Amino acid sequence: MQPITLVIKLMNTGNKMSSRERGFTLIELMIVVAIIGILAAIALPLYRDYTAKAHITDAIASAAGEKIKVADNINNEITDLCAGVASGSSPNDVICNSSTGSFVSIYQTNTRVRFTPTQADGRIAWTCAVESSLRSGYVGDPCDLLSP
Repeated sequence: MQPITLVIKLMNTGNKMSSRERGFTLIELMIVVAIIGILAAIALPLYRDYTAKAHITDAIASAAGEKIKVADNINNEITDLCAGVASGSSPNDVICNSSTGSFVSIYQTNTRVRFTPTQADGRIAWTCAVESSLRSGYVGDPCDLLSP
């Protein structure tokens, strides 16, 4: 080889990038974006369901003490069945009907759960139903059977 061609060959080999230095191709990046989009499309609705159920659960849990107070008033034959029931506490609120003892537990103004007592054979049974929720599919469902 002549010296000039050898210098040119050495210069050309120095400019070549190895396969590790090239980066990602456009199709590889598009595949990654598509996978992220599919995962997001699955995850966001599930997260909304989870959030709605969590709000309903919090409304149910915050009403536990109020159920005891109403049941105690029923057993003691007090005419105002809502005597002693706290209302207006933040972030939860309770609206109670003093003649029936049924009440609505409200969580953050968008989730409402109704509790209704029934007395039979000296026992008090409670029915629980969702009146409003972040997810409209839960409205009207009993609290223990939430299905969107």
